[in-house]
Amino acid sequence: MKKSKFSDKERLTHILTSVDFIIKYTAGLNEDEFLRDEILKRAIVREFEVLGEAANYLSDEIQTK
Repeated sequence: MKKSKFSDKERLTHILTSVDFIIKYTAGLNEDEFLRDEILKRAIVREFEVLGEAANYLSDEIQTK
C-alpha cells in the first residue's frame, strides 16, 4: 500500500464527490454539446484524475472488497 495523508474514508469521499460532479455537469448533454465545451471537458478530465488518484491510494483491504 502506498503512503497517503488521507484515510480510506476521505479517499472514498473524494471519489464520490468526483462522480457526483461528473454526473451533475454531464446529465442531459449529448456528445456534441460536451465536445464543444472546452471548459467542461477540462473540468471532467480533472475530476477523472482526482478519482483515479484517490482510487490508486486506497488500501489493499478496500481495493479487494
